[in-house]
Amino acid sequence: MKQSVTEYLKSQFAEGMNVHAYIIQAERSEIPSLLKQCARIALCPNQGNDDCIVCRKVMKSEHQDWISLPLDKSKNRVTVEDISYLVEESMKRPVDSGEVRVFTIDATDSISGVGAVTWQNKLLKTLEEPVGNTVIFIGVTNADSLLRTVVSRSRVLCQSKATVGEIAQILQREGYLADKATIAAALCDGDLESAKKIIADSSWMQCADKALAMLTDNVSTKNALYYVSSFTQNKEDLPKIMKCLVLFLRESVAYRVAQQLVTLTEYQQQLHAISCNYSIESAFHCISLIEKSYKRLSNGGNALVEADNLVVSMLEVKYRCRI
Repeated sequence: MKQSVTEYLKSQFAEGMNVHAYIIQAERSEIPSLLKQCARIALCPNQGNDDCIVCRKVMKSEHQDWISLPLDKSKNRVTVEDISYLVEESMKRPVDSGEVRVFTIDATDSISGVGAVTWQNKLLKTLEEPVGNTVIFIGVTNADSLLRTVVSRSRVLCQSKATVGEIAQILQREGYLADKATIAAALCDGDLESAKKIIADSSWMQCADKALAMLTDNVSTKNALYYVSSFTQNKEDLPKIMKCLVLFLRESVAYRVAQQLVTLTEYQQQLHAISCNYSIESAFHCISLIEKSYKRLSNGGNALVEADNLVVSMLEVKYRCRI
């Protein structure tokens, strides 16, 4: 989409072509202000192109027909209670603008972990049977992280992101090593603020090292216990290790079929080793296994059980799907 998210929405609302639910994908740092602009466009009779009283109320967060979730800004995690409030409020008539009620949901910190699936499922009924005068905007850094049922009932709008190379260069200018900067840039979904948090968190780089060790080491299922122990040394790190595993496997496929698409250019030797250990078929199969395990873990699965099953399954796939 060549237009920015706001320009696209202005044209949609001006022409009466808007839908009831949008997923706004953008960098984390942009989402709060972008969601406010979305509310302004939806509520203003002139789509926010003037400085009318509606615009001023929205910009001051005083408009009674704009409800911003989560309600607890200090935790910034969407809860089932937030969505219950949305459902209840969506049944009411507009009290300020006279036209529409707008709900913005900042879900940047709420698409994984405890309760992530529950609040999305709670929202589904409203997305499936929307009230005529309600518009919902959901802000995320990666729309694919939401439930597919939520995505399928919304229109996804993507604000352009910085590339891995651009973010890595910024991090290097701030004094970080090139290899670590590239890893952080590749894991951050195009969000510079997330990249800075990742590279400043030593556990992320430790998780990357653990993922790389398993993928490059020509191990057998007899050594699976070592990696299960390594992956669950700190159970809170297991989701990070899973993300790193997926990153390295995808990069190994690119290394084999289209090297110009490789983003981890400082890891050519390791990617070569991974491509020798995992065929293209086994790499894709392992990515699927990891993503399924990640979802189970996010829904309260046992970390030790998931790590054990995942490591053994990946090693079995590695030897079953030969080059």
